[in-house]
Amino acid sequence: MENTPNSIDHNKLSILDRIAIIGELEHIRRHAIRSANSSSEEEEKLFYGVIGQKAKRLRRKYQKEYLDCKDRDWCLVKSAATLKQLFYEVDCEFDCLNEAESLADEILSHAYNTDLSGCESCANDKEDIQ
Repeated sequence: MENTPNSIDHNKLSILDRIAIIGELEHIRRHAIRSANSSSEEEEKLFYGVIGQKAKRLRRKYQKEYLDCKDRDWCLVKSAATLKQLFYEVDCEFDCLNEAESLADEILSHAYNTDLSGCESCANDKEDIQ
C-alpha cells in the first residue's frame, strides 16, 4: 500500500490499531453480505455483494502487508480481530466481554509473539505527558 504525503504510515501504527482495521474490514464484509441477502432488489444485491468482495480483498491485502503471520494463524487472527470488534458493538455481559477479549488477545499474542494484554497506544499516550 502506497503512502501519499497526507497518508498514514501503517507500519508505524500500533499492532492493536492494525488489528482493529482488519476487524473493521471484516465487519463491513459481514454487514454487506447481510444487506445483499436481505435485499429484494437485484441492483442492491449486486451493490452490497461488490462491497463485501472489496472489503474482503482489502482486508486480505492489508493483513498480508501489515499483519502477516504463519499460515495456520492467518484465519485465527482474522477471526480474533473480528471478535474483538463485534463484542464492542453488541451489548453483552461484562464478564463475557472480558473472556472474549482475553481469548482474542491470547490468539493474537501467539500469532505475533507479543504481549497484547496492555494497550500500546495508551502506554504511548501516557508517556507523552511525562
